[in-house]
Parts: sequence; C-alpha cells; structure tokens
Amino acid sequence: MRGPRGLPRLLAAVGLAGVGVALVATLAAAPAAAQSVNRAAIDNLNEQLLYVALPLVLFVEITLLYAVYRFRDNDDPKPTTKDSPLEITWTAVTGIILLFVGISAYFVLANPYITPAAASGPTVETQGDPVEIDVVAYQWGWEFRYPDANVTTQGEVVVPGAEASSSRCTPAT
Repeated sequence: MRGPRGLPRLLAAVGLAGVGVALVATLAAAPAAAQSVNRAAIDNLNEQLLYVALPLVLFVEITLLYAVYRFRDNDDPKPTTKDSPLEITWTAVTGIILLFVGISAYFVLANPYITPAAASGPTVETQGDPVEIDVVAYQWGWEFRYPDANVTTQGEVVVPGAEASSSRCTPAT
C-alpha cells in the first residue's frame, strides 16, 4: 500500500484519467443526427448545453475528490452549520444556469420550423372525399383499417399522396 505521500498523486492521476475519458467520450459520442430542417438549431442547442454541463461536471467531481481526500481521516465528523452566503450562492448559480438553459431552449423551440403550425406546411388541394382510416392501437403495435377499400394493414399506414385523409384512433378492447 502506498504511504500518505503517494495518495495525492494517485487521486490526481485517477481524476485526470476520469476527466480524459469523459472528454473523449463526450467528443466521440455524437448525438443522433436530426433529419429535418431544424437540424442546425437542435445541434447548436446541444453544443451550447454541453459547454454549460461539462464545466459543472468537472467542478462537482473535483470538489468531491477534494472532500474525500481532505476529510478521509476525520474521526469526529460534524454536520455543516447554517452558512447563508453558501446557500445564496448555490441557489443563485443554479438559477442562472436554469435561466440560460431555458432561454436557449426557448429560441430553438420557438423556431417557426419546429412549431406544429409551420410544420404542417401548405395544404394540398384534393378532389373527392377524404380517405378514411380507422386506427386501432394495441399494446405492441398498430392496425390500420380502410373501410372504403375493405383492407386492413398491420404496423404500416398507406395514404395516397394527393388525397386527403382522416383518421380515428381507438384503443384495442
């Protein structure tokens, strides 16, 4: 076993290795690619939140390692007494972080390409009655019934591109 002088070096090496693994994992693990017009906005939000989260994780881990090392031989631990400046500080910092995350997310979610009204796009003029589809939801799948054509499909809906459609969703009984 190492003596008391080797312990700080060991903790520093383990902490540094953990930080290195976290950085490599963060940079190597790209999020799933969004396949839409709002891909750039979502990727930008993800990157902004990463820049906020990574320093926080490092700060918490370093503080934790420091506390474990500093108080490892404390035979008579005492609880922390009321410390108003500390409580105000961590509450204010948490509020600032949440405000930043909320504002960043709002600008992405308020993007007109993400809202349902803009995503519906222009309406296509159709001729004739809409195709009616009765949708039945099961625990592990879907059933689509086309009463006009007397056809039923499992797990796959088929709608002609230039025709209007209306659907009714009911749970299986």
